[in-house]
Amino acid sequence: MITQLILVRHGQTKWSATGKHTSVTDIDLDSVGIKQAKNLAEVLRELSPSAVFSSPLQRATQTCELCGFKKYEILNELTEWNYGKYEGLTSDEIKKIDPNWSLFVHGTPGGEKPEDVYLRAQQLIRGLLSLDGTVICFSHGHISRVIASCWINQPVILAKHLFFEAAHFGILSYEHNWPCISAWNITHFQ
Repeated sequence: MITQLILVRHGQTKWSATGKHTSVTDIDLDSVGIKQAKNLAEVLRELSPSAVFSSPLQRATQTCELCGFKKYEILNELTEWNYGKYEGLTSDEIKKIDPNWSLFVHGTPGGEKPEDVYLRAQQLIRGLLSLDGTVICFSHGHISRVIASCWINQPVILAKHLFFEAAHFGILSYEHNWPCISAWNITHFQ
């Protein structure tokens, strides 16, 4: 049985540095993101994961490889929330269009709805539960927040409260057989 699931958000890109919503636009890491990924490698190299997975988008695969994981499998379920018409816009720009907008409540026009992303997270977790030991997934900010919410059997709206910075990671595990979030938005083990 999986003992811990480590979710790693990719390093910084030019778009993430400016707060632009980036889902299907396939942007690589910028120079800061490359440095961040190399720093994460020092932290993650001590792990001996039973499996490593990545989103198919290059900012995630590049982070995975810079962290020293050359053997990994692509999982489409790890792809970032599809922002539809809000792709490339900042939250401030979106609020000018819709002042009441909240990603985790409304989703995006032409993109994914919260319930669809939650179902994708459930599917991912079901697939991973058959694995043993530590599993590492390189992914993105919003989908990782939804995966964490789903892991602890909470609704998608909880993800609104789980801030997740570039090149940070979270640890999902168990306490007394109950799913828990052991650590979140960290850059090193304590």
